[in-house]
Amino acid sequence: MKKSSIVTHFDAHNLLSPSQYGFRQNHSTEHAIISIIDKITEKLDSHHFITGIFLDLSKAFDTINHDILIDKLKYYGIRNKELELIRNYLHNRKQCTQYNDTISDLLSITHGIPQGSILGPLLFIIYINDIASVSDTLSSILFADDTNVLSYDYNQKELLNNINSDLNKIDDWLKANKLSLNIEKTENVIFATPQRKRYIEETLKTNISIRNTNIKPVSQTNFLGTIITDTLNWEPFFNKQAMKANKGICMLSYLKYLLPHETLTQIYYAIVLPHLQYGITAWGAYLNGENKLEILQKKAIRNISKSEYNAHTEHLFSKYKILKLKDVYQVQVAKFIFNFKQNNLPKAFDLFIDNAKLSAENNTAQIVGLQHDHNNARPVHTFPIPSITRRNTLRIACYKIWEKLPTDLINFNGSINTFKHKLKLHFLETYPKNKTCHIRNCYSCDKDSDPPYKAYEHCHYYKYITNEPPYDYNTNELNLDVLYKHPNQKIEIEYLLKSTPKDIIYYDTLQPS
Repeated sequence: MKKSSIVTHFDAHNLLSPSQYGFRQNHSTEHAIISIIDKITEKLDSHHFITGIFLDLSKAFDTINHDILIDKLKYYGIRNKELELIRNYLHNRKQCTQYNDTISDLLSITHGIPQGSILGPLLFIIYINDIASVSDTLSSILFADDTNVLSYDYNQKELLNNINSDLNKIDDWLKANKLSLNIEKTENVIFATPQRKRYIEETLKTNISIRNTNIKPVSQTNFLGTIITDTLNWEPFFNKQAMKANKGICMLSYLKYLLPHETLTQIYYAIVLPHLQYGITAWGAYLNGENKLEILQKKAIRNISKSEYNAHTEHLFSKYKILKLKDVYQVQVAKFIFNFKQNNLPKAFDLFIDNAKLSAENNTAQIVGLQHDHNNARPVHTFPIPSITRRNTLRIACYKIWEKLPTDLINFNGSINTFKHKLKLHFLETYPKNKTCHIRNCYSCDKDSDPPYKAYEHCHYYKYITNEPPYDYNTNELNLDVLYKHPNQKIEIEYLLKSTPKDIIYYDTLQPS
């Protein structure tokens, strides 16, 4: 029996939980990240108290009980010859251990899924599938054995009672399915806005328990490669990704004088960009041009182009056909909406986007909860405006990005790869082809007129490299021939203190004559 036959059977009857994002076609870690952020921000905006329990299952793949798995397959409609094929696939398997020239005796495998097999991951998500239906009040986000649940309530005491009751149900399910929970690595995060965080009672943090053991409360947790904090602050995640990307950028800086631009670009796409853009659909709305990941991307493209450390990068993105991070975000959001329209998203996103808003003319007003009163020429609130954190989620931000796209892209019905290519060309066309700079007396642009001292950008002092300063402290007169290579420029000094160290000069303006 082929894997595709089992997948077709489960998909045709919608047997797999929509909260399971692992090892499924058109599902990814990014979808799980989007889902959990959307659920948390939705409840925060409605003033719920929310707790997230991030469960750690010990050696989940290795502890699958074969008999229980066969019973579950039978329950889901896999019978007769197909079921016997899977039974034979699991049973009567043996393994041994080799160390140098010594080989142990063969022992039968009575538990676990064959590692590295094509069928193994699918059998596992079938085995763990019904954990999502343990409680009607819990919201689950699963990625294979990465099991996470959210619980929420307006009242903290009710929330504490509900989550402890639901955790007991999860514990009963784990025992019935012979899976082990690592309580020490299981974490509890109480989500709240910075303003409401002070109202969280200590009992809610410390009294959430399972098997009579309190679950460790933390302010942030790792979730599928991201870092989720209790206030949904992305800064720790940005720091983590910046450290990873910087290793690749350092490699570029070492290799830029040895390799051509084309090879450096391939290295960038292989070991730098994946760290810069991971999960960008969930957090890309926070890109503002000064984000540390955007700064690192500029550093990378300077290395690719073998430019100076402070060279302008606008035209370089166009030259090497590399999208800026903010446009990578817009491409990913547009792809998400395109897949939504083509029904190629996980079932959990069936109602994620409102098709009416995608075609509305005044999307911006609908998104933020405003309706313009044309008689009074001012906006009127029609429903509560989402918080900044909520507005930056994909569910809210996607409409504004989609409505800015050209009509031919909005109405495109071809393949996703062609759509992505057209999107990239669209954004690349907005980049300047040649170097442009509107900064007056920009040091990185006009090097021929640089004074013989080292310039520090955006500072009000310059340190001379020469031993003899080009001015006389007794008369406070400047020798412009020394100060500048070109005598057609001058410096206007508003004040020059005699107490100033001899290698420092203060100025207010630097103007060409």
